[in-house]
Amino acid sequence: MPDGPVNAILVTNNTLYLGGDFFYLGPRTGPVALFDQVTGGLLAAPPRINGPVKTVVADGSGGWFIGGTFTRIGTALINNVAHLNADLTLDSSWNANLVGTAVNALVLNSGRLYVGGQYTHIGGQLLSGLAGVDASTAVVNWNPAFSGTVSAMRVSGSLLFVGGLF
Repeated sequence: MPDGPVNAILVTNNTLYLGGDFFYLGPRTGPVALFDQVTGGLLAAPPRINGPVKTVVADGSGGWFIGGTFTRIGTALINNVAHLNADLTLDSSWNANLVGTAVNALVLNSGRLYVGGQYTHIGGQLLSGLAGVDASTAVVNWNPAFSGTVSAMRVSGSLLFVGGLF
């Protein structure tokens, strides 16, 4: 993928030449990219995600929870929060059934995934902007009766700190 327009293409002796208004040409990664910490090389790509990823948190088993403003991963319909397995495939058994426009922050603590963002429902329950779900099952297990939008979160000891508009 170039970072600007391609204006000319020429193929000669099995070599493809591109010309245009770009400074970088590299692999398309989509909104998530994984890099080797030592070499800086791009690792295998996750499935295609159709919108921005705003937050990522490791699941402790080699996989990741991701949040953002997306509605599809690969061919699966999934709204704004998902779990990727260690092999970068979508964990199709994990679905928080979130209804809303964005997940801005995720924190994993003691088997509970705190989900902060702008939404109205998780798992069929009326929730607004902040909830906790079981990291294994995606079932809601913490409802603080919160109202507003969460943009940032951090756990310190037994406290959850949240920032946003509420």
